[in-house]
Amino acid sequence: MYHAGGQCAGGVVDGITKFEKSKIEQSINSLKLERKFCLDFGCGGGTWTVLLRQAGAQVIGVDSSLQVEQEFRQRNPGSAFMHYGFERQPFADKSMDLVCSLWFLETISRDTDFEIAIKEMNRLVKWGGYLLVAQKLYPENRLNFVRNAGLTEIFFDNREQRELRYFPKNSLKKFFPDLEIMSCSMVDNSFVEMFVK
Repeated sequence: MYHAGGQCAGGVVDGITKFEKSKIEQSINSLKLERKFCLDFGCGGGTWTVLLRQAGAQVIGVDSSLQVEQEFRQRNPGSAFMHYGFERQPFADKSMDLVCSLWFLETISRDTDFEIAIKEMNRLVKWGGYLLVAQKLYPENRLNFVRNAGLTEIFFDNREQRELRYFPKNSLKKFFPDLEIMSCSMVDNSFVEMFVK
């Protein structure tokens, strides 16, 4: 999964620029998360979990990769980490004040897994709760379309040498019909959307 880790040139951390990180911080800080329940969906090593915890939230990180668990636990002592194998999570319906999915959805190449992830995110956000999603907008010269996956198109990213899911700008609303868009921002090569239920 996409998670921030090592520093690169130009203020970029694993493909996430300082401006993209700043926008996520602003979005998180715009919400009153003190003692609120948050799910970091596709948490990777827990970079964003740290920001949620600093905002006072009680955070659970879920990720499909067990390889990131140690890194997550080092960054987030006291926060729970759960392995996510694209199945229903053991949380009650509408139990989360905030669900974050930051640079995660594009990494799900199988349609069945993508559908399950979307259903879970919809199911878990409580009424009056929020969904924060960030997705990369890949330059056209990096896209080598492989197939239309029905829900979105799948392309092979020549730089990252893997299949990724392609989202045109402002295309996520159709996947979250019960949520209203609060804000949508373009930041560098990403768009960041906040939804409310």
